[in-house]
Amino acid sequence: MEPIKFKTVSFRAGAYVYVEEQTDSSSFYIVRQGSLIEENPLNNLTQENDLIIKTGDFFGVLECMSRRARLSSVQALEDTILIIVRFDQFETLITQMAPVAMKIIRLFSQRLRKFNTTLTQLTLDSSAKVEINTPTNLIKLGEYYQSIGQTNIAGYAFDHFLKNFPNDSFVPEVQTRFDKLKYDENSVLPIQQGIQQTYKANSPIFLEYECGTNLYIILEGFVKITKFTNDHEVLLAMLKEKDIFGEMAILENSPRSASAIAVTKVTLLRINKQNFELYIKTHPEIARRIIQLLSDRIWLIYKRLANQLIQDPVIKIYDALQTLLQNHRIPRQKGLAHSFDMSPADIIQFIGLDPVIGLKYIEQIIANDSALHVENDKLNSRDVYNIRSAISLPNRNQKRGSLKSSR
Repeated sequence: MEPIKFKTVSFRAGAYVYVEEQTDSSSFYIVRQGSLIEENPLNNLTQENDLIIKTGDFFGVLECMSRRARLSSVQALEDTILIIVRFDQFETLITQMAPVAMKIIRLFSQRLRKFNTTLTQLTLDSSAKVEINTPTNLIKLGEYYQSIGQTNIAGYAFDHFLKNFPNDSFVPEVQTRFDKLKYDENSVLPIQQGIQQTYKANSPIFLEYECGTNLYIILEGFVKITKFTNDHEVLLAMLKEKDIFGEMAILENSPRSASAIAVTKVTLLRINKQNFELYIKTHPEIARRIIQLLSDRIWLIYKRLANQLIQDPVIKIYDALQTLLQNHRIPRQKGLAHSFDMSPADIIQFIGLDPVIGLKYIEQIIANDSALHVENDKLNSRDVYNIRSAISLPNRNQKRGSLKSSR
């Protein structure tokens, strides 16, 4: 195959390559010469500085691969020459330069882990701490799931503790709890068919603090990703067919940072550490898909972080609904109905409001907005245009403030 010739573009010092909310994101860039700065409006939340982009670095990949509006602004610090990579050229680029895909995936994985940690802290309590992998973490998980009646997940957690920490001082106590559950390991084990696995509904695929050895591509069904912090379970994402999860553990060689639970019957394609890089090199379309999905997930969690700066609870809820519409690429069309496939409680959990207070605000919104209603415990809209019209950009900016003032 003849190597592809990428176009270049030049920018003078001080010129912007693109600005936040710009909708044209059909390309990303590799710096051939010069340097730039990325101005990110969420840096105060994530405790990061504006990113300096240098020769050999790339930027704009997230928005290009997710086909979303720009999340930040990028300005040239000096006269700069950039290589332009179009969306439709990505697989060709990976075929010629496979290490680029791995670099992007690793960087995105690190960014997603950081954003997940930040979101978990913000949606619970500013004093929340990220716990390291210790034996007691699995015990706490088991106790939590036992307390809410999910004994199969509780048994899974206790079983993994007993198998991985047989000499721990808590073993006798946990063994007693475990025996009372009458846990049957076969009830949660997946059916294996080559590299495919099928899980029953409400079965754990993995729990946080486990050592990760696989990433998964969903072939069928729904999987929820949750995080357990300060005795609460936070919903991080609801994944569906073609979504990918579990990649961070195998890329960073670290324990799982969240739990994956089968919501329905789920069939998964399993890729392990040993064959991951080879799989990426020989299947550039998989690399593209992984990067697209990571981009979508980072975009969504970015929007959820931005939601934390909204002070007014009503606007906060409408903003979350708008983000969910954008996430599913629902067009802004008058008279278009949509089901969010989430209960009011799920939406409150999604944005981290107090459950009791949050539900009161949702009830208030439904009472005043004839387009919104609950059916079969799912929030529905008879007209999605109303949701996006309820939040104009000026209103959102007026209601945003510092993290301290928003809590």
